[in-house]
Amino acid sequence: QGADCEPHVADLAGGCHPSVRCRDAPLATRAELVDMLVTAINSAGIAAIVAASASCQGDKRICAVSTDFEEMCGWPSRSLLGGSGRLLDSGEDGFALVEQAKLRLAEEQGLEFSGLRTMRRSSGELFRVFQHIRGLSLGSDVATQEEVWFLIAVHIDVFEDEDEDEEPDITRLAQEAEEAATRIQTCIADQVEERWGLPCPYDDRDDLFDEECSEWVRLATPRWRNGDVTAQLKAAGLDV
Repeated sequence: QGADCEPHVADLAGGCHPSVRCRDAPLATRAELVDMLVTAINSAGIAAIVAASASCQGDKRICAVSTDFEEMCGWPSRSLLGGSGRLLDSGEDGFALVEQAKLRLAEEQGLEFSGLRTMRRSSGELFRVFQHIRGLSLGSDVATQEEVWFLIAVHIDVFEDEDEDEEPDITRLAQEAEEAATRIQTCIADQVEERWGLPCPYDDRDDLFDEECSEWVRLATPRWRNGDVTAQLKAAGLDV
């Protein structure tokens, strides 16, 4: 399949017919996107979780967990998948109302947000992490044309390699998190190229393709969502 092809594999949502349709952009199922995300966060060698955006599932539920995240928190992925990303919140961050508003807006809209968080391991132990979140857009819903994006949350154990009596090096942690996020984005792009970047050997079969099936996503170059959290809160009348 080539860059001008849309591979249609097994119907995962019901109502669609398997087919291959040659167009300007490839199609993938949502399940295939999650598979690529799992590969990407594991290849990045970082503790990360991925939540589906509201446009995907109606709520931000965890759909991918890296093995590094499992090891850091002690929670197996099966205990986290399908749950809320707030499951691991300790409730002891002590965020000011403004910071809470920034975090919630970033989560809702996939905007970039970073900061220190207190999380809880499966043992009940509290620990500090540097969290970097941002929405990664992978394409658009075939049926609704809505953007399909996933919230990527990268976590770095603040004191894993540092003295707990010292102040965390925020600059270093932010750089490490951004580099990991870039590796995730690059790995997704490489997978798209590997799976759908070959010359298309198939005939166009428009008559077999159901445009109303929302299981399909028209892929685009993976890109981070843009927007300024502070600016949006100011526009909403909040004193930030």
